[in-house]
Amino acid sequence: MPSGDHCCVPSCTSDRRKGDYSTLFHVFTKDKEIKMKWVQAIRRDVGKTFNIARDTCVCSKHFLNSDYCQGKKSKGARLKRAAVPTLFPWKRPATAPTRPPPPDRSR
Repeated sequence: MPSGDHCCVPSCTSDRRKGDYSTLFHVFTKDKEIKMKWVQAIRRDVGKTFNIARDTCVCSKHFLNSDYCQGKKSKGARLKRAAVPTLFPWKRPATAPTRPPPPDRSR
């Protein structure tokens, strides 16, 4: 079964075999420097439990719209050469809402 049908990012459930046809799947670049940045970004270690094959993919849910040459929604969307995945469930958004302090109960 080819691995190019699902995303290799931990906790990601994007899978073309389950009818997820609106999501794009991007194979790892051949550029060693960028490839290592991808591996670090997705928090995987190459070894016994993870190997980068020619069809190992990261899905479009982990890339910003600005990572694409003409945008994520364009037909035949292509990643920019230096694009690195940055959107993950373990990262909190920079504009996360802050919780207000509790009311003063000393009265």
